[in-house]
Amino acid sequence: MNITQQKISKTSKLVSNILRAGLIFSIGVAILFMLGIIFFIAKGDVFSLYETFKISAIESHMPTPTISTLITLFSFAIITLLMIAKMLHILYRIFSDIAITYTPFKTEYVNRIKHVAFLALLICIIGNVFEAIGETLLYSTNITTININFIGFVQALVIYCIAHIFEYGCQLQQQSDETL
Repeated sequence: MNITQQKISKTSKLVSNILRAGLIFSIGVAILFMLGIIFFIAKGDVFSLYETFKISAIESHMPTPTISTLITLFSFAIITLLMIAKMLHILYRIFSDIAITYTPFKTEYVNRIKHVAFLALLICIIGNVFEAIGETLLYSTNITTININFIGFVQALVIYCIAHIFEYGCQLQQQSDETL
């Protein structure tokens, strides 16, 4: 193993450990949200649930939500957290595999990176829709504005472009291996 491969392995191990911690954290938060919902539904105390999690920073203008509204909002948060956890899991698998194989240029990694790009785009779109639905539910309005998260779209596009860069790297790696 040469010096470059050692650096790749060491860095990949570090990144995979950080991603594992993020994965555990996001799943833990999702579980806490679910337990919070179950606890306050069993207790039947909507106001305590609202006060515990403080749905909005603009408390003076927000009505007290109903239990079904809170369940819907927390479900949106749980779905988003689980999608983030899936992204972290895919990235963790990429980096832990790179730490073992010493090369980032494999077709399976390209497919995984494309999957991460798709999830990033999905989180961006779903987050905007969830926000609009949440505002409609909380304020009981029929007119909803959907904000466009331009940065989220750009991030998804950049991740997708990185996948194509790695795909080209795979081709170069294959050509290099064939000539040796």
